Amino acid sequence: MGNKLEKFVNFKKYLTIVEALWLMNHLSNNDPESDNVLNSGDVLIDELNSITKLNSSDELIINEHLSNKLMLINELLSDDKLKVISELLSDDKLKLINELKSSNGLVPTNGFSNGLIPSNGLAPSTKLKLKCYVSKYSGFCFGVTSAVKAAYDNLVDLADKSLYMYGEIINNPVVISELQKKGVNLIHNIDEVEQPVNSKVLIRAHGVTEHTIDCLKRMGADVIDKTCPKVKAVHKVMRKAAEEGCNVILVGDSQHPEIIGTIGWCKTRVTLIENLEHAKQIMPSYVASSDVTYMASQTTYNSKSYEEIVNYCSSWLPSIKHHFTICNVTSDRQTEMRELAKGADCVLIVGGKASANSTELFMIASEYCPKTQHVESEADIDVSMIADVSTLVICSGASTPDSSIEACIKVVETHCHQNGVDFELINLKKAKQKNTKQKTVQTTQVAQAAQIAQVAQAAQTAQTAQTTQAAQAAQAAQVAQAAQAAQAAQAAQAAQAAQATQAQEMHLQMPPFTKNNIDTTNNPWVIS
Repeated sequence: MGNKLEKFVNFKKYLTIVEALWLMNHLSNNDPESDNVLNSGDVLIDELNSITKLNSSDELIINEHLSNKLMLINELLSDDKLKVISELLSDDKLKLINELKSSNGLVPTNGFSNGLIPSNGLAPSTKLKLKCYVSKYSGFCFGVTSAVKAAYDNLVDLADKSLYMYGEIINNPVVISELQKKGVNLIHNIDEVEQPVNSKVLIRAHGVTEHTIDCLKRMGADVIDKTCPKVKAVHKVMRKAAEEGCNVILVGDSQHPEIIGTIGWCKTRVTLIENLEHAKQIMPSYVASSDVTYMASQTTYNSKSYEEIVNYCSSWLPSIKHHFTICNVTSDRQTEMRELAKGADCVLIVGGKASANSTELFMIASEYCPKTQHVESEADIDVSMIADVSTLVICSGASTPDSSIEACIKVVETHCHQNGVDFELINLKKAKQKNTKQKTVQTTQVAQAAQIAQVAQAAQTAQTAQTTQAAQAAQAAQVAQAAQAAQAAQAAQAAQAAQATQAQEMHLQMPPFTKNNIDTTNNPWVIS
C-alpha cells in the first residue's frame, strides 16, 4: 500500500497493550529497524515512524487473524492521527512487555511464558466481553410523561365521551399503537371530531396552532392541552415578538409538527431557517422590517448547530435578540451522546423514526461511531453489528418508553449468551436515579433538620416570651405593691397630719390653762 503509519494505531478498549505491541512487531517484521521499534515498551513509541512498509499480504494476514478484535483494516490506514489508548497495566501485561523487551521486540519461538501469545505469532484467542452502557437520560422526558399519562387517565371516560388525540401525542409508534388499541382515536383535522360536545381532544406534546385550539373550544369539545411547557415557552416568545412588532427568525424542521404549531402562534413576519446552509442562502438578502429581530428554535434542535446558525445570522443582522429555546433535556442528551459515542464500538438509538430528538441523537452518534443503529423497537436490531464489539451504548429519544429500552437490552444480552460473550450491563440512568434519590433524601433530612431547628427556636422564643412575661408580671406586682405601700404611707401621713391639725385646732379652742378651770376631783396627778 505504501502508507506510512505516522503514529500508533487507535485500537478499541478490549485490545491489550501486549496485542498492540505484537501487531506492531508483526507489521514491522520486514523492517531492518524493527528491533528498535519495541524497545521502549511504553504507550507512545516515537520510533514507530520508522515503519514504512505495509503491503497487501500484511493486510490480508491482519484482516484474517484479527478480524474479531479490530475494526476494519481501512481504519488502520485512515489519515487520522492514530494514538494508543491504554488502560492501567496489570502485572501480566508488564511481564509480557518485559519479555518483549528481552527478546528485542520479537515474539519468542515457543511463545511467552503465560501462553497468551502462541508461538504461531497469531493474536491470542480470549473470550470477549461486552459492556453495555445505558444512557442516564434515556426514557420519557417530563413533557412526554405528562401527555401519555393524560391519555391513559382519560381512558376511563370512554363510555361517556370519545377520546381523540390531535396528531400523535408523541413520536413513538409503539406507544401510539397501544393507545389506539385501547380506544383513543387519532385525528389530524378538527373536522374528524364527530360529536364535539361529547368528545375530549388531547393536544399533542408538540403543540398545535392557536387557531386549532380556539376552533375546538368553539365547537364545544373538551380540550386537554398537553403541549410541552418548553414548547409553550417558544409560543410566548412568538407572542411577545408580535406585541413589540418585531420580525422573527425561527430555526427548525419545516415539516415538524412543533414548528408548524409554533408558527401558528406568531402574528408577525416569520422567516424559517432549517440549517446552516439554508441560513447562508437566506441571510445575505434578508431585510428586516423592524429594529429588533427575535430568534428562537425548535426545542429538539441540535444545540451545537443552533449556535452556529445564531453566530452566522448575527454577523448579518447584529440587532438579533437571541432566545435559547432548546429544551435542557434535549441538550443534556446530546452532550452525553457526544461523550459516550467517542468511546463506543457500537451505538443503539431507540426511538421513533419520526422523532426529531431521536434522529438528532443518531446523527450525533454517527459522527463519532460508524456502527450506529436507529431502531424503533427490539425487532429492528441488526445483531450482526454488535458482533465482536466490546462497548455498546444504548440511548433513546425523549418519547421512548423504558419498556422499549429494556426489550432492546434483552435482545443484546441474549445474543451475547448465545455466542459465548460475557455481558455486563452498566445502567447510568439507575445510577443517576440513585444519586437523585440520595440527594432527595439528603435534602429531606436537611429540611427536617431545619424544621426541627425552627420548632426548637420557636419553643425557645416562646419560653423566652413566657420568662419575659413572668418577669414583667413580677415587676408589675412589685410596682403595684410599692404603689400600695406608697399610697398607705401617704394615707398614714395624711392621717397623722390630720390628727395633728385636729389637735392644734383643739388646742386653739381650749381656754387658758388656770387652776380655776381644772377639775382636780379624784385626780392624784393634780396638785392643788
